[in-house]
Amino acid sequence: VFNQPKWKLELILQYLSKYTAKQPSVRTRRSSDSTDDPTFGGVLKCLLNGSSLRSLMKKIGAETVQLLLAHAFEAHLALSCKSHSAEGALKSSGDVVDHSLMEICKHMISAFDGLKKVDEKMDILPVGKEALFVATTILSIKS
Repeated sequence: VFNQPKWKLELILQYLSKYTAKQPSVRTRRSSDSTDDPTFGGVLKCLLNGSSLRSLMKKIGAETVQLLLAHAFEAHLALSCKSHSAEGALKSSGDVVDHSLMEICKHMISAFDGLKKVDEKMDILPVGKEALFVATTILSIKS
């Protein structure tokens, strides 16, 4: 089950969404955008909020957050590559990286920056460093 990126990503997203802050019961103009996005991008956007990230770190720990984010990113990339090759989108190396992947990479880097801001003494795990390296490389290829 954990060898298949689809199921790996699904399990991680379910786990993270269980602990991320839910949408407020009263909508205001500021909270009108939905935070209940069950996608990896939606979870990353939720973690851009410092209080959501702090709450998640308090509930499951900084190392667990890093581990889950890195593995979810890996699974998302694997699924992204499969969908691009299935669609025949491998025309040139620039076509492989689409806009949504760019956003995911930016949000991934921002999430790790947020982790470091919340806990300045935290060390980034090797799997987290690898995920950050890949995200940065993808962004540098496209820009």
